[in-house]
Amino acid sequence: MEKEVKRQIGYQYQVYSSSQSLVPLADAKAGAIIGANLALVATLINAPFFYEKFSKVTAAGDGRASALILLAFIFAAVSIISILSAVMVLYPRPSKAGGKIHPARLTYFEHIFACHSAERYLSRVNDLDDAAILQEMCVQNYELSAILIAKYKMLKTSLTTFLANMVIWALLIFKVFNLNL
Repeated sequence: MEKEVKRQIGYQYQVYSSSQSLVPLADAKAGAIIGANLALVATLINAPFFYEKFSKVTAAGDGRASALILLAFIFAAVSIISILSAVMVLYPRPSKAGGKIHPARLTYFEHIFACHSAERYLSRVNDLDDAAILQEMCVQNYELSAILIAKYKMLKTSLTTFLANMVIWALLIFKVFNLNL
């Protein structure tokens, strides 16, 4: 029985290690999406032909102006949505012990700090038997999976809106570039 628990602890550690490596990957992708969105916005703001033609068309006030303004507004709105959803990927999510059958006591930094000293934490860890360690690791892995699901769901939203925004950006550039003024 003891050998079985030690095997399960080893397995849970492998699950934790592989899952934990996905957190910085999601954060890096979210950072790249934020940077790419800002680059798209910067290219429109800093492109002289775009700004000059856009200003002339909007000042003219004809039918082309309202369509172009609508497209620019959609681009800005989708940029904001994509950036905000990417920021939500980066937003830290503290553990929540509520609602669990057996909440972890020593797994998360909040719980470790609640011991108020390294000596007390070490004492509490030393009091754990193999079954309690396995339980702590299982709760930690479950919580980590919930965090990863939330991160990757927001990352998918951010990436999808970014890809749509690239199409809108290209369309906006094309429309402005092809204006005959």
